[in-house]
Amino acid sequence: MGSLVIAFVRHAQVELRLDAPASTWVLTDDGRAAAEELALRLPPLPRVLTSPEPKAVATAEPIARANGVELVVDERLREVERGANLPSYEDHVAAVGRYLAGEPVDGWESREQAERRFREAVAELDGDAVVVTHGTVLALCPRARPRELAGDAAAGGLRRRRPATCPPAAEVVRVISELMQARYRNDVAAVERLRMAGHVLDVHEAAAVGDDDRLRALLDQDPQLVDAWSADGAQPLHFAAYFGHLPCVRLLLEHGADPRQHAHGFNEVAPINAAAASGPKPNERCTELVRVLLEAGADPAAAQGGGATALDTARFTGNDELVALLERHT
Repeated sequence: MGSLVIAFVRHAQVELRLDAPASTWVLTDDGRAAAEELALRLPPLPRVLTSPEPKAVATAEPIARANGVELVVDERLREVERGANLPSYEDHVAAVGRYLAGEPVDGWESREQAERRFREAVAELDGDAVVVTHGTVLALCPRARPRELAGDAAAGGLRRRRPATCPPAAEVVRVISELMQARYRNDVAAVERLRMAGHVLDVHEAAAVGDDDRLRALLDQDPQLVDAWSADGAQPLHFAAYFGHLPCVRLLLEHGADPRQHAHGFNEVAPINAAAASGPKPNERCTELVRVLLEAGADPAAAQGGGATALDTARFTGNDELVALLERHT
């Protein structure tokens, strides 16, 4: 049997309506535009499956149309059933955290039932496919998502080793999420809108936005996520260092993140190169991050693509304190 490719896609941005069941929510105009754009970026795959919920169907329709295939609806791909909405977004986030940590939430579908039906749907795939589904059920089944680098590029992302829940010889293409794209643009408002609409952060997103509580919960659930590769070729430590989130950097190092690991994308930066970059953070934070990474064993002379080191970056940005720190270590 040849290698399969499965692309998991979380639905696009939704209109948050606490007066209506989440299973009936629809996409915003921005969400529909994002779905159309994603359809053009995904690899051409012969099957497109979706949850029956309107937000997922609306995300999947342009993908099926772009691939010239009929959309297949599988009710087992639906979101975790939650009953009545909670009073606020903050209450919802707290409930999701408890649920993913293994605590029962009143009125919600059991973890075992949700995981079983989702795994069954994925396990039945016998050909390349796009699977459009939801954040919480994906977070509930981390082994249905890529974790280990297999080495070759695919569809603008990275091919991954077969997760335990996929068919034999399957590979997975992970798509860069709408939230992560907003983070790259430093569009804080868009990130907050997506989170308020129920987006459940994965390990890379948690590191990128600085949600150390969510990051800790994910690492407690699956310690191997500390080394997980993103679709564009970075690990959580690269994101936490670049975006300047010191608590997340410390947490990842405590869980065994490698401070010497170079990214496969992002100009092959090491975490120390990402920490020295002052674009998204002040110079003082850069210095603090680099000091913590050096204490953890980072290579002060690590060179990114093109040969630039953290010391070169510090000199370029005029960060005299960081220059002095790195000169003492070289």
